[in-house]
Amino acid sequence: MALGDIDEDTFVAFTDISGFKKYLINNSERAEYILKNFYSEGYQILKTCDRIKGLFISDCGILIVKNCGNDYANSLEYLLESIAKLNSVMLGSNITLTTSIAFGRFVYLERREFPGIEKNLLYGPAYLSAFLDNEKGKPKIQPGQCRIVIENLPEDITNLLENINTNIDNHIFRLIRKRLPDERHYYFYWMRREPDEIDNFEKHYMNSYELKYDGFLNALKGDRYHS
Repeated sequence: MALGDIDEDTFVAFTDISGFKKYLINNSERAEYILKNFYSEGYQILKTCDRIKGLFISDCGILIVKNCGNDYANSLEYLLESIAKLNSVMLGSNITLTTSIAFGRFVYLERREFPGIEKNLLYGPAYLSAFLDNEKGKPKIQPGQCRIVIENLPEDITNLLENINTNIDNHIFRLIRKRLPDERHYYFYWMRREPDEIDNFEKHYMNSYELKYDGFLNALKGDRYHS
């Protein structure tokens, strides 16, 4: 089903398959399986929520909250729920995603088509911000992470996320926090069930990253440093 025209201020998520280029080069069958799984699961998730629309192109997906209006908290909640489901089901197939969320104007306009060409306009600050954060944002986004760009967020959302505590009614917002020293993003810990699990997760995540980095060092040093 077509998206229909969209031109509004809303939340936009850009999600990307981690390490997909490696699969294209080294294992084309695995790459094809990943894409089929990504598209299929994305379709199954999005068809359950009328408010979330999506475009899936190559190894990335663009998720948009349609008819956001001033309903910022509920709109963000719908988007986070869809992102959590997509990440979880892809992780079940040993596939990780990186996801950046931004707020602002998003425009998608369908154009008349004829055989051999499809013309759709896709632009806007929200899409550009989410895309650039995922591709070149600082600090570099890591596999499995989902983060929200703070710049241009509605004041209602900033106030909500700055004052989250364990007594907040909405469970999904309790899984959002800053990740110091990064002051540009809020991080959504979709892989945890309770906020008191986040610190332990971060500890294990950093340990895993350091072990991987040690492996890089050992490979670079080779026999020269071990003789």
